[in-house]
Amino acid sequence: MSKTMTLNPRTVALALALSTSLTIACGDGRASQEGELGELTFTFPVADGQEDFNRPIALGARLRLRVEGKDREAVDRIASATVTPETVLSAQRSQTRADELVLTAREQGEATMEVEAVLTGESSPRTDRVSFRVRPISASSLEHNCTRSPAAAYLTNQPITLGFARFDADGRRMIGEGACEVTVSPDAGLERTRCDEDALDVPPIADPGPYIVSSSRRAANGSVNRLDVNVVSPEILDFAPIDGSLREGRSDELELLPQTPNWDVCTPLEFEVFILTPDTCVADDTSSELFTVFRDENNRVDLRGRRAGTCRFEVRLPALGVQDTWEFSVPVTRTD
Repeated sequence: MSKTMTLNPRTVALALALSTSLTIACGDGRASQEGELGELTFTFPVADGQEDFNRPIALGARLRLRVEGKDREAVDRIASATVTPETVLSAQRSQTRADELVLTAREQGEATMEVEAVLTGESSPRTDRVSFRVRPISASSLEHNCTRSPAAAYLTNQPITLGFARFDADGRRMIGEGACEVTVSPDAGLERTRCDEDALDVPPIADPGPYIVSSSRRAANGSVNRLDVNVVSPEILDFAPIDGSLREGRSDELELLPQTPNWDVCTPLEFEVFILTPDTCVADDTSSELFTVFRDENNRVDLRGRRAGTCRFEVRLPALGVQDTWEFSVPVTRTD
């Protein structure tokens, strides 16, 4: 079955707004701070892109702290790490990196850690100190990553990622992995649910049906702490009409918006694209008429206009075992 999709400006306007907010929220950098003695530099990953080193660690969470020289020289090994008071924060050497410590927030309070690290090419350790604050979670927020609605759909047997943030009593966004304090109801045996300062990752759910993801903390200002997660079979998946255009001789990005009759589908898909009009448009990177878009591309297709006209392409979902095809049509405009 082929389902033809035409243009819908309202839908694409919402998609562009959501895409912009997600770009701002998703970072892959590191927060960095020079130690109090100016001998070492301390860094940790920040999933939300906010590179403020002094944010509080959520009580019960873990933080992967990397140690470098003051000019970012590599550390060969960490000789020691001592925390005062040790009741607030514990520090263990990482099992995967010689220059990394794993901190665990154990009790509300403030703690100072003194580290001795041997830099690559040196024999004597350098010593420095850094301080941290541990705070209990006061409020949290949850959101779907493809819609502002409190209800969305996710496909069976596919990972579920929700937008997530925790805040202390002063309204500061907290850092650290773990200490999620959320539940999934009905219980789907999801022991491996994990979180950081930007996202809550729920393992795939095999059984279709309505589920509720909720936080044990109050909702942060302007947000919600409870979401309806509707797990659906791929057979009922459809796509909203898309809008946009391609330019002759240029590359442009189009976003596909999966949906069901009742909800937007927030599951990133792996799908095939078959170009029906190769004289007017092709895949951006390979000029191929048939190519695959993978999950990490978040339902976005990069196409290049060849000449003015109408670009038509089909979308197929063989990875999900779905037999339907969907046909889309966008204009290719002439560039001067």
